[in-house]
Amino acid sequence: MTASKTFLIGLVAFGQVSMAWADDAGMIVNKAANFAAGKASSMTENSLKDYIPTAEVDIKFSDEYDISGGMLVLVPIFETDDNSNLMFSQGSLYHYDDRTTVNIGLGYRHITMDDKLLLGVNAFYDHEFPYDHQRASIGGELRTTVGEINTNYYWGMSGWKQGRPGTEERAMDGYDLELGVPLPYLPTTKARGTYFKWMPQSGSGGEHGFNYELSTEILPGFEISAGHRDYSRSNDENYAKLTLNVFDALAGGEKAFMSDQAYQLASIKEARYDKVRRENLIRKETRATSGNFVVTVTGF
Repeated sequence: MTASKTFLIGLVAFGQVSMAWADDAGMIVNKAANFAAGKASSMTENSLKDYIPTAEVDIKFSDEYDISGGMLVLVPIFETDDNSNLMFSQGSLYHYDDRTTVNIGLGYRHITMDDKLLLGVNAFYDHEFPYDHQRASIGGELRTTVGEINTNYYWGMSGWKQGRPGTEERAMDGYDLELGVPLPYLPTTKARGTYFKWMPQSGSGGEHGFNYELSTEILPGFEISAGHRDYSRSNDENYAKLTLNVFDALAGGEKAFMSDQAYQLASIKEARYDKVRRENLIRKETRATSGNFVVTVTGF
């Protein structure tokens, strides 16, 4: 065999080996890229959930008021290794009736009694744009797997503000007390009853009433609620609300819709990142000036 033929055979063999190596290398690169992309996505989701364990969006439909919607996040600031002590911040933004309300709060929670009882306190500042109404609140919570109590007291911080043409508005003081229990054998379905009272800063008049609500988690991270609000002076309200907990929905999995026990006092640790329950919209008194008299009403 001549040197030229040997060279040609060697060149062809080298080409075949190179093509095979290129195919294998391409397959390896593609697999590596897919693995890296999946890993990055998983790490991003897990990392975000570590920093923001609760991220919700919701929309509310009412037979008396416009559609409202909002989003909320809860961010741990400090937590002990045994998860018994948690300091956190909660922020939310709600849009309703061409107004945007921002809520910023700090909270502390302590889990005790062999992880069966959660005790919490919190403080919030609320600001409504574009009318610059301001409000502060303090709250407390007592929660177990068989029932919970949430309460808040609110202070209007801003004076009379120019509202829509011909009106002035002012943030009201108020308080609420909510009791919540899961239904027997249905741990993800809860009934809640709330008493609320809103008081003008002048101290006279105001509004009080009761709110009744039933909610259930129909899919992981997806909750539907229906309720009735009974006012002492305003028209009563029926409403429905859809809430999506983003990371719970992405994680998927299944939660037991039914239980073989009516009630079970179990660990409350999984609920330590649940949102603070409070009224995030600012309730206001409104006065309409016409001629020589003033008419005062209340509303959101």
